[in-house]
Amino acid sequence: MDREDRQFEMVLDSLLQRSQDLMKALSLFMNRTDNEQLEYNHYADAFASFQGYLKNILKVVRSHSQSLAIRTVFPLKLSPNDDEMLINATEGRLRSLNHDTAPIYLRTKLEPELENRLNLFATKGNSINNDQAQKQIQTANKISQNMVDLIRSHKEEWENDSRNPMPQTYLQTDTYQLSAAIFNGKGLRSDMISSGQKLLSGSQMGNSGGTGSTGGPTGVASPSLTTNIGHRTAPGKAQPSIKTQIKSATSIHPYR
Repeated sequence: MDREDRQFEMVLDSLLQRSQDLMKALSLFMNRTDNEQLEYNHYADAFASFQGYLKNILKVVRSHSQSLAIRTVFPLKLSPNDDEMLINATEGRLRSLNHDTAPIYLRTKLEPELENRLNLFATKGNSINNDQAQKQIQTANKISQNMVDLIRSHKEEWENDSRNPMPQTYLQTDTYQLSAAIFNGKGLRSDMISSGQKLLSGSQMGNSGGTGSTGGPTGVASPSLTTNIGHRTAPGKAQPSIKTQIKSATSIHPYR
């Protein structure tokens, strides 16, 4: 056995080992689905592990694709009788390799559904004349070119927007200074602060005087309060003064 044959045997052993690992994982998962009530996360974990096994198999196939591509599998003998070696190798899935099973398992013939679809496409393609085919090809090329141009224009616009961002219309430092001046009085002069306090105190005094000097609630006058009420007269005339005496209201409410 030369070096290539030994390498091919190693590749086959590796593929068989990884295939057996995948089959064990599948059988365990099928047993769990039959005996347990699984949730979504269990299914997600199981399919993720299956994906890992398949990736390992594809990795081996891709790394040794040249040595595997020159190999072909073909049956040396077809027999309708059961083959014990074939049964053991396929774990009972295939009992004999005859004229019916060889095209399916060795992929020497397409599946019936695929073969029918392929024949349908071939018939449809042959029914179109050259002029129609050329028109369809030109239409498809025009649509594809328009899509390519649209994608390129959007790509250029996106790249220009990313390279030239919108100009900034504010200064972050000014925003910080304005916030500090409003909330903490930072940066304000002392005379501005004192004048603001005087205005604030004056407005508070005016509001307190406007509520009435009687000290009582609104609408209730203090006892023995005498006021001079001047009537409005025409200009140049003396304003007569009327002395009135307002007594305190009785304690008994008239509607009681």
